[in-house]
Amino acid sequence: MSKITLMSKILLYFNCHGSILLKLFKNYFINTDYKIDLIVNYINLNNKKISEEHLKLISECDIFIYQIFNKNFDSEYDTTNIIKLLKSDCIIKKINYYRFNGFWYENTCIPFYEYENWTFNKLPGYGLHKDFVNFESDNILEITKKIDSIKLSGDFDKYFEEQLNNFKLLDNNSDVKMYNYFIENYKKYHLFHDPLHPTNLFFYEMFRQLILIIFNNVLTNTDTKLLYLLISEELTDWATPILPAIKKRLNLNIPDQIHVFRFNKKRILMNIYEYYYIRLSKDNFKNYLID
Repeated sequence: MSKITLMSKILLYFNCHGSILLKLFKNYFINTDYKIDLIVNYINLNNKKISEEHLKLISECDIFIYQIFNKNFDSEYDTTNIIKLLKSDCIIKKINYYRFNGFWYENTCIPFYEYENWTFNKLPGYGLHKDFVNFESDNILEITKKIDSIKLSGDFDKYFEEQLNNFKLLDNNSDVKMYNYFIENYKKYHLFHDPLHPTNLFFYEMFRQLILIIFNNVLTNTDTKLLYLLISEELTDWATPILPAIKKRLNLNIPDQIHVFRFNKKRILMNIYEYYYIRLSKDNFKNYLID
């Protein structure tokens, strides 16, 4: 195993999740000589050959932290190939692609997908609750009443348990273990913006475990100073609030208002009612941005 020194080179190989880990590493090691780089996997997997720049980073790194794939790719950027190119004494740590759809039960309705330069994800969990499929009003009072009247079916508890089991499976192939952290904290902290993007709190725990595993350094459970440096750099441009019925069923004690999206480099706070209001009508969306 490679000996870690202050000149060690750390390479991250991730999707968009890696951008937050990169910032955590760089802010934590700000006064050291560690060299920390990121290669974004989904951008490069369409390329057959590894670039000379990336090949240099891969072949010279002392610590390689990567996000596992659930399939192989016909590209030299496939992790099975990259690992072959690492130094024999390189420290290798893998992290699963953590996601969780349990808070967005039956969110299937997407009233509109594009508005000017904005696009909304079409995947499950990014829309509105199915009760809004034929809902035509864009009056905020009627929207509020409709949201508050949503009842969860008896299948929700089974669905949520299935999502927890799926989450637990992610830990089985990961050097960091996030399931227990999630179980202990999801009722009191906002840990996911949407099904595919954890919040910085979640990433900090991932980072904290990596620092312990690799460097044998023990960090506090929550480093408010470090997190504050990232306060304006949460991962996603669009978050999806959680319905009141789900918050009540799960006894979630998390804020009603969250940073829902970023507009002109400014993050905008929004609750579930405002979110549905702008998603139900392009005109509402336009007016909200103007205001």
